[in-house]
Amino acid sequence: MPAERRGNCQNTLFIPGAQEELVDLDLWQQYRDRRRQAKKTTPRSPSALYPLTGLVRCAGCHGTTPVQSSIRMIDGRPTSIKGHSYMCGRRSVTGKHGCEGVYATRAEVEQRVHAWLAEQSQAIGAAPSGPPVRDPAVDQRADAMRERARLDAEATRQKKALANLRADRAMNPDDYGPGEYEDAVARIRHQQAATAAALERLSAVEPAPRQSDYGPVIVGLVEGWALLNEAERNGMLKQLVRRVALVRTEKGFGIEVHPMWEPDPWA
Repeated sequence: MPAERRGNCQNTLFIPGAQEELVDLDLWQQYRDRRRQAKKTTPRSPSALYPLTGLVRCAGCHGTTPVQSSIRMIDGRPTSIKGHSYMCGRRSVTGKHGCEGVYATRAEVEQRVHAWLAEQSQAIGAAPSGPPVRDPAVDQRADAMRERARLDAEATRQKKALANLRADRAMNPDDYGPGEYEDAVARIRHQQAATAAALERLSAVEPAPRQSDYGPVIVGLVEGWALLNEAERNGMLKQLVRRVALVRTEKGFGIEVHPMWEPDPWA
């Protein structure tokens, strides 16, 4: 494999694979992305969350595709647009030797996933009609999936609330009277314990790998897409989809959605 010169310094030579990796490349990329985001985030601002957070992967290398910002001219001025696109993390680190890479705008990926969900919903609606037979086990699993999405979003909010409380006390210690901070922490901890217990109870209801089991969740997600916030969409999608793989094409990109009710093609 030919060597590749990277950066402005001509005295360096990058040779992929010359040394054994001490840390998995995907894990290292996730760490770098998290550190970069944490550096830009103030203690009071929530971390960004998108409908496909944690689900998008590169079909070429099976690696992560971090969300990237972009610079666009708005009213004649260069403006940074956060969360503009997805880009293969391996390609950005190793160059073309690691992966040919893939690039896609976040909005277009989300539109294509929503279109895929609509197709699944239509397929469910087009199923042969017959006497209305309700399977209590299926209904229970569907209810559990919706409740898990809600509880996951609630757990995220509680975690952020505790982090913001700690940061606020560190910056403004005089704003808290005797015992007020401790009481606030105890209340959040109590809420976290209740949420964890509820999630534990839901784990006993395992969804079967059949598309019909996911029908109510698919239809509900499509119909309520505009009403759900991004965290709720993300939680429900994670119940339905293993991953959304971005495929590099000559004219841009394509997507492969790997649903839970089908065998994992990457297993």
